[in-house]
Amino acid sequence: MLCFSPLLYLNALIHLVLTVDSFYEFRNAVLQHVRHASLPIADAMRMIQDAKTRFENRVDKAVAADVMTLALTTQCSAYDCEYVALAQKLQVPLLTYDKRVLREFPKVAIKPRDYLNNL
Repeated sequence: MLCFSPLLYLNALIHLVLTVDSFYEFRNAVLQHVRHASLPIADAMRMIQDAKTRFENRVDKAVAADVMTLALTTQCSAYDCEYVALAQKLQVPLLTYDKRVLREFPKVAIKPRDYLNNL
């Protein structure tokens, strides 16, 4: 089982370009830690504000037409295709464990472990 820490997550994102959804995902992760009493609400609010400050200029948006084209020509959701379209737009690999995305987009999607092994 992997141990997840919102703080480690935040630090790991420093060099990444994010989708708008990334902020939602981050807030949900922080919320789970608050709900399970492993993170005080004041710390959670500081982390969320820090994330917003650090990354508000790094958010990029995939083009809606690209997302829909990808979703309609594969078995992937529009949500998953947001990430694929952004990776394609930026010409960077998409690190994921999602089996469907890996299968449908072998030229852009790669498992994180495989990516690290190829560095």
